Amino acid sequence: MKMDSRDVQHDIGYERRKAAYRREYMKKKKRKRMIHNAIVIAIRLFAAAIVLFVCIKVIDAFIPSVSQTSKKQETNKTAADQETSETKEPEKQVEALEAKSDIDPLILVNNKKKLSDDVTPKLVEVYHGIFMDKSVAEPLTMMIDAAKNAGYDVYASSGYHTKERQQVLYDAKVNEYIADGNSKKDAEKLAKKEVSLPDNSEYLTGLAVDILSADETQDDDQFSDSKAASWLKEHCKDYGFILRYPEEKEEVTGMKYSASHYRYVGKEAAEKIMKQGIALEEYKTK
Repeated sequence: MKMDSRDVQHDIGYERRKAAYRREYMKKKKRKRMIHNAIVIAIRLFAAAIVLFVCIKVIDAFIPSVSQTSKKQETNKTAADQETSETKEPEKQVEALEAKSDIDPLILVNNKKKLSDDVTPKLVEVYHGIFMDKSVAEPLTMMIDAAKNAGYDVYASSGYHTKERQQVLYDAKVNEYIADGNSKKDAEKLAKKEVSLPDNSEYLTGLAVDILSADETQDDDQFSDSKAASWLKEHCKDYGFILRYPEEKEEVTGMKYSASHYRYVGKEAAEKIMKQGIALEEYKTK
């Protein structure tokens, strides 16, 4: 049977519409699949977020408890240790101080006379890292404050020394003279005129202090020419101090002149010593 042109056109149109419907159907099916997958992924992510949130809460609730318990135990242990230390240390210090004699402000210590082993200062911190016998703390502070009020920025550069510290200083000075070409014997002889022997140092008493000016160098010779040094020399007696190693007294004291080295002897003795221009050795022999 022979088909006419209308039948052919009808069939072609049908196939085209069928193909178009099929393409549209596949697009819709693909979009549905994509939407479905997106919903599934979103649900899974949401579920994972909930699980993670729950886990974090559980961990947060657990770890602080452990940390706080550990910290509490550590704090309790530290407090117990401190309490034990604070309880024992004062007892030891009191016993030690009671077993030792008080320092006589006029005690004489030099390279010919060492400090007795049964004499120990009652140390207090007068400045950062500078310790002195407690009898010196107030007058020293008053003297330095008075100097500052007068316009001189002075400070305590050195106070109490242990024997070990004094040994280090003495050995360093000996080595310095040896390096200058002196024999060991000559170096020791020269050194002890500037640095006392370890067992014979006034620093062991807690009554001796070095005072320098912040406006000067650490060199004693340069400080000696300063106005601050002149002020201290003039007013030290008002606070119970003397210039321990004055000029032209090297034969008496056995030490070179030092503008920075002061010694507490009490106000009454200080006024007499400074007024007469004598050394402590001379005052003690009268």
